Amino acid sequence: MPAIKTLGIHGIVAMIALVLGSWAIGWLLGGPEIGNGKVLAISTSMRNVGICLPVAANYFSSPEVVVPILAFSGISIPLNMLFALIIGRALRDPAGGMC
Repeated sequence: MPAIKTLGIHGIVAMIALVLGSWAIGWLLGGPEIGNGKVLAISTSMRNVGICLPVAANYFSSPEVVVPILAFSGISIPLNMLFALIIGRALRDPAGGMC
């Protein structure tokens, strides 16, 4: 939470926009099968942290570089959990299975 507070409103809005844009790109590239779209949307938005954290930790000596990456993680994980729950419930087959 302290990492998120240091970003300010513009940083938080930019990170949320990055997550939403990643969802849209992943969903569209997932093809016609809903399960593929859901998985690709979530993994596309989470990939940003997986790439940025090792690069920042290895190439920058200041620990302050890692703070925005941790803040992005703190924003994207709850958003992705919410996305997965909403998509999972909205697309549930009436027979009890998933679409």
